[in-house]
Amino acid sequence: MNYAQAKITLGAIQMGFLLTLSALFVVFDFGSQLDLWAGSLSMPVAWALLIVGFVLVSLPFDLIGGYILPHKFGRTTETLGEWVIGMLRGVGVQGFYFFIQGLILSWIGGWLGPWGAVGWVAISMILLTGLQFYIARLVYGFEWRMESHQGRWVYFFDSQDRAFSGGVCGFPGKESIVIPEYWVQRFPAAVTKMMITRRIGAIQSGSHGRGIGVAYIVNLLAFTGAVFLSPLPLTTLGGLVATVCIFAGFSALAMVGLIPWLSRKGVFEIDRWVYYKRVDIDALRESFDLTHRLQEDMGGKSPVAAVLTSVPTQSMRQAYLQSQAPVKGAWQASRHAIFTSWAGINLLARASYLNQGRPALWVFLPGD
Repeated sequence: MNYAQAKITLGAIQMGFLLTLSALFVVFDFGSQLDLWAGSLSMPVAWALLIVGFVLVSLPFDLIGGYILPHKFGRTTETLGEWVIGMLRGVGVQGFYFFIQGLILSWIGGWLGPWGAVGWVAISMILLTGLQFYIARLVYGFEWRMESHQGRWVYFFDSQDRAFSGGVCGFPGKESIVIPEYWVQRFPAAVTKMMITRRIGAIQSGSHGRGIGVAYIVNLLAFTGAVFLSPLPLTTLGGLVATVCIFAGFSALAMVGLIPWLSRKGVFEIDRWVYYKRVDIDALRESFDLTHRLQEDMGGKSPVAAVLTSVPTQSMRQAYLQSQAPVKGAWQASRHAIFTSWAGINLLARASYLNQGRPALWVFLPGD
């Protein structure tokens, strides 16, 4: 079993484990028993204890996926102490956000009802998108620098995780570009320049905006279904946990099929945008190989990964580059859906084979 296969297997096990626990909680109405158990505790204390429990349950998967496997296959030089410190920081930030968001959802659910909670999730996703740059720095503590390129700010983030690929962040109309410092140090200058131009193409073509729109719609539909299918009201601890569990199930279903397909189309669309702009075709082709090697080429390792991944294989990208057929997609829709699903307290947001135990990849998930 190679590294990619080991990661995919571990990710499937963790997601299956968490989804099984979620299903059992809802089907057997453990929410009512939870409310009885937590009757002597305040809502904030009981909710905090549950978040700590979730962190502890996830710890073995984080350790294997974020430290043991990367070391076994020579993918990192990070020491155990460095990994532990990074995880404490990442888990602390995400856990605190989940804690606050859960209390707000419960309060709004009691004040404005289920639709009020859905509205708050929509607002939260917009805030997450706009503040993505700052959240990433809180979660991982990137060292960074900035430059201006074609009228946009480009941030260069330094990360020990070579799978980090940055992305586009900021409110619509005010987007900035994030590029790994490692690319600047190791890639030919022409390739790095082309990658920055390609991110600008993602914005100007509208593919990035469509990706955000798809992510919002999917998460809102999933959370709406979760709120109204929950056997208990959101104002109770059991109802909050049941809603979170159902939301995790819907989120898992959303990541199969349509969203990865639209994301792959977005990659083809941006490649073609650069190709027809005649920016630097040789640099574009060279980037396929360089970036796929750093992304561990997950998309080409198994039929399952080929369906779930939002980044197509090198051969697919080369083929579409010369195709005359029009193509429109939603660039990094699945990546953005996973990050913005924090708004609904998605238990699977860091359980993917892409980012298990790797806080550098929790906010900007690896991509093209």
